[in-house]
Amino acid sequence: EKINAKEFAFVSTKMSHKLGGFGTYTDVDQSAILASNSGLLNYLFGKDRSKCLSREGFRMLQKDLLDEIIQLEFNEYDKDKSGSISEGDFCRFLLNKTKIPPGQKAKMLKRVDTIWPKKARGISFPSFKNFFLVLASGTELERGLFFLDVENIGVDLEEFRKVASWVSHNELSPHTAEVVFVLLDDAGEGRIHKESVGLVLFDWRKPRGYDKSSIHVQLGQLEI
Repeated sequence: EKINAKEFAFVSTKMSHKLGGFGTYTDVDQSAILASNSGLLNYLFGKDRSKCLSREGFRMLQKDLLDEIIQLEFNEYDKDKSGSISEGDFCRFLLNKTKIPPGQKAKMLKRVDTIWPKKARGISFPSFKNFFLVLASGTELERGLFFLDVENIGVDLEEFRKVASWVSHNELSPHTAEVVFVLLDDAGEGRIHKESVGLVLFDWRKPRGYDKSSIHVQLGQLEI
């Protein structure tokens, strides 16, 4: 199965230029995007737009782009190019751009730095990548924790790790799960609640613009 440049132009213009896919679509729209000097179109279909794109080719493009984004995020903290970052820096990455007050952030980071001072075992790039995929799937994580914790008593470390692994389709390392758990367990009771998780993990996409133009449906306490 393959698509050509005209088919790609139709779908991409319909979805991006016409917000949400609504509105009329004309040949003018298609001609404009095909004639543009788009780096993406040049890469996928060639400058003469004669190439075709397979499903596997498009999947690999998405994968390569995501891998590069994750690597760039990781490199921000891996200054010495060692392949791992400290537990504290990993948590600073998680808290970056959240709406949590500075004083509360400092307390959360202090808990982590007390247990893992400086660079202890560290967080490797594969572990960082696995948890990035959890963050990118915040809605699925929220849904999973919602159904797991219907009694609103919180979840323990192993329950959190299992849900996060299910969301990312990758096994979350026990160490990474523990670091995140310590960061979020304000009460130190061995359980974390949706309210504390939501401030960091559920809303992670929003301040980064990943939810722009997306559709949200509210069902009671659950947002889809």
